[in-house]
Amino acid sequence: MRDSLKGAYIFANEVRWQANIIHPCVLAWLMRLISMNIRHGGGKRVSSILAWLENQKPDFIVLPEWRSSNDTELSSSLENQGFKLAKFSRGGNKDNGVLFAAKEKLEAKRVTPLPTERGELVLARFADFAVCAAYFPQNEHKIPFFKKLFESSIENKDIPFLIVGDINTGNNSIDLPKGATKFACADMFDALSNEYKMTDLWRCEHGDNAREWTWHSVKNGFRIDHAFCNQAFLGRFPQVRCCYNEEPRKKNMTDHSAVVVDFG
Repeated sequence: MRDSLKGAYIFANEVRWQANIIHPCVLAWLMRLISMNIRHGGGKRVSSILAWLENQKPDFIVLPEWRSSNDTELSSSLENQGFKLAKFSRGGNKDNGVLFAAKEKLEAKRVTPLPTERGELVLARFADFAVCAAYFPQNEHKIPFFKKLFESSIENKDIPFLIVGDINTGNNSIDLPKGATKFACADMFDALSNEYKMTDLWRCEHGDNAREWTWHSVKNGFRIDHAFCNQAFLGRFPQVRCCYNEEPRKKNMTDHSAVVVDFG
């Protein structure tokens, strides 16, 4: 990409991140994906979640912990904004699933490893790329989900491929504070980058020693919400950027920060 376009892209992203405004000159080719765990289906917070999302102007939305029992307002509003929806869960009123929304043709399928009791994986395909949207369970129950991500990274190695969502895991040296409870399956999380050559977009942009927490317990913060991409994605979208937006968490819309991925 020419230097002038690169500068325009970076400027436009800074404007979006800091002022929630899209520069009109790049509307035609700048895309935004937001992933945000909405905590138990959003509850009475759905209206504020929807207002926040609309203000961010996303083209794609991933909502881990979506629930079918609290879906009417959420789906209706997103459809009225022009989004196509794919929704997957285990069907119970309190089962946490994943909602995927897109403003272009959406082909999505459930790729959740079975038999498992919790968690969801959704694979969505678009004209230029594919996305695996993740909501991971806890502890050793994450193992089959990581194995499915490994499998998907191999199957999609020749096309631009993105993994995004609540993976409930991080690196045990840098994605949690000293003295905090270690992540289960951290070796599998590290393998995404080290063995399967998926780039941790936030870590790549912000540095090996950067720290930011996307979810907080009573005592500690943890980075558990992520966006990974393969080399084909970087080749197709070389100016991709990734950040966390803490506003939804700090304003009690949910208990997670949002993952924001801008590319085009």
